[in-house]
Amino acid sequence: MGPITTHSIYISRSLLSVRARARRTADGSIPTRPREFGRRWRAATVAAGLAAPLLLTDPAAAGPCQSSTDPFANPFSAASALHRPIGSGAVYASDSHATTLNLKRATFNNINSNNGWGVNVYKSTAADPSKRVTGPTGKGLPVTLRVPNGAHNQSTSDATVVIHDSTTNITHEFYQWRWNNGQPSASIHHQWSLRDAGHTGPGGKRVGSSASGVAGMFGLLRGHEVNSAGTKIEHAVQIALDARGKCGMMLKDQVVWPASSTDGFCGGSYCRGQIPYGALLAIPPSVNIASLGLSEPGRRLAQAMQNYGVYVVDNSQCPTLRGDQNIAGNVKQQLVNDMRKIYPRLRMVLNNNPSQSVAGGGTPRAANCAINAPGR
Repeated sequence: MGPITTHSIYISRSLLSVRARARRTADGSIPTRPREFGRRWRAATVAAGLAAPLLLTDPAAAGPCQSSTDPFANPFSAASALHRPIGSGAVYASDSHATTLNLKRATFNNINSNNGWGVNVYKSTAADPSKRVTGPTGKGLPVTLRVPNGAHNQSTSDATVVIHDSTTNITHEFYQWRWNNGQPSASIHHQWSLRDAGHTGPGGKRVGSSASGVAGMFGLLRGHEVNSAGTKIEHAVQIALDARGKCGMMLKDQVVWPASSTDGFCGGSYCRGQIPYGALLAIPPSVNIASLGLSEPGRRLAQAMQNYGVYVVDNSQCPTLRGDQNIAGNVKQQLVNDMRKIYPRLRMVLNNNPSQSVAGGGTPRAANCAINAPGR
């Protein structure tokens, strides 16, 4: 196979950075604050509506993707920011850039997995019981769906659970989920499709309950990917950074695509950093991953961060990634150790634009491996 080439059409749209947001009310300091409960939601405004990237890619550019064609294992469409590879035209922030200096204020903290701060994901079938999930009216509740017995995510003030009901093909995202001995409840409910983008953008309707408005499975580390040696991670990852100054103020009261909102507590002494919600971070191509001394799963994660990047989706006391409940304990520890080497190399991509099919433009570093990408 020859070199990967992509033929893109670029349409001018005014979907650049927008200094407006959907706010969330502050409810105490916890490792991640991705919610809208009690929020006064106000959408960002743009001059010319929403836009999704227009993807016209040569099928040859799809390359040898390993990712599943099952949307539960490999969610969201080829038009999603999640699946856009970074291009040769990407411009990375310098070591002295304000966003880089913000990132350097802290060290990497943790990968939240099955601890109430990650996102636990389930697929239900006709064999699972039908349950009525109760909660506040006006927050998408109550709702009835098939729920696997014992579905949970601890009892934290996040406790995000995603359930894909295969009998209806609807994916449900719950915030502050409680199993309650088979009488489940939640504070907020959203529903979305695994085949959509998993986000909108500035001025758009939120999809999930993260501060940025992206779906819970957008950029989530999955056990079936990281646990299996040699399995490529062929999508972008999500990260949460500090917006309160607990670990070093980083986040800015501003949204850029694919985010549609910020935290409700932004303003005043909060969100006074330089990194907007929705920012794309990545390892520049000048960094030799082989020289970082990473474990096998750590090398695969670093390659994903160099090829697809890391989207800033939420607030956290210190920098954290989120995973599902299926990440093996030993793999998680290896990745946490490795992220302390990887994190200092991350830089913001300054020219990521929603009208591009490749982040930053130019020749893609890797293939778009979404379920509906050309050639799949």
